[in-house]
Amino acid sequence: MRKVTKVLAKVSAAAAITASGVAITSTAKNVLNLTSTVHAMSEYTGNIQKSTTKSSTPKSYQATTSAKSSVFKVKINYVPGYGINIWNSYTHPHWTGVRAQHGTTWTVYQTAYDQRGRKWYEVGTNQWILAKYTVSASSKVASASTASTASASSNSSANSASSANSSANASSSTSSTSSTSSTTTTTTTTTSTVSTSSSTQASSKAAAVVALAKAQVGKSYVWGATGPNSFDCSGLTQYVYKQAAGIDITRTTYTQVNQGRTVSLNSLQPGDLLFWGSTSAPYHVAIYVGNNQYVNAATPDTGVVLQTISTYYYPSIAKRIL
Repeated sequence: MRKVTKVLAKVSAAAAITASGVAITSTAKNVLNLTSTVHAMSEYTGNIQKSTTKSSTPKSYQATTSAKSSVFKVKINYVPGYGINIWNSYTHPHWTGVRAQHGTTWTVYQTAYDQRGRKWYEVGTNQWILAKYTVSASSKVASASTASTASASSNSSANSASSANSSANASSSTSSTSSTSSTTTTTTTTTSTVSTSSSTQASSKAAAVVALAKAQVGKSYVWGATGPNSFDCSGLTQYVYKQAAGIDITRTTYTQVNQGRTVSLNSLQPGDLLFWGSTSAPYHVAIYVGNNQYVNAATPDTGVVLQTISTYYYPSIAKRIL
């Protein structure tokens, strides 16, 4: 009987162990299956996160980030004797009051593109310039002496043509008949009277423009300001012409350069507008006041000042409004 009992006990124990083994094996399989599922979900989630991160990064930001480590040098290639504006940002640029002169070399720390697709270089903290006005640092650019020679040659040709025209006109005048001298005299007198009246009126307005422009000297420069206590360059010219001559001129240098008529820089008269930079899209404007001087809202540091025209900083075009 004891043997039977022992046998039964062994059989029961074996059955229990077998059952436990089955249960353990089943549980282990479930755990392994769950682990595999979690691992698969983790990989899937990671891929989604990577995909989302990559697609949500703006192209401009990626370009800017990669450019930070690319430091190189460029040379300003604009117009001899002039410079380009240095702006405080490429997204909503405001002029810093500083210019990078033609021919100077600058270190570029970062490259970016604005909404119009224009390429910008960061040359210092909050200092940006347009890349289109630069070349590689090893490139050669035109010198001031070269530009002066070309200008002198052009002026010489123009003067020669002018002298030839004057000689031809004088010859034609000498050979003309005087059969209608009475009528001609009357017409000339009338034209002369009208011309003198217009000239006197223009001179009067010009004097008022000059006087008011000089009266603004010492006031502060504020970008976008149009007076009466502070100005930027085109705000000053607009204010003076409106108040002194009753003439409405447009707001910016880019549009003011299209007003009036172009006059020679060798034949300036008080009240003429002087522009620097491109003749179609200049960056600065001033009012000529005579004696080779002009009044302009120059920079935040200097404010409105009276300055003398120099060969180093020579205007590119002049317009006569009056």
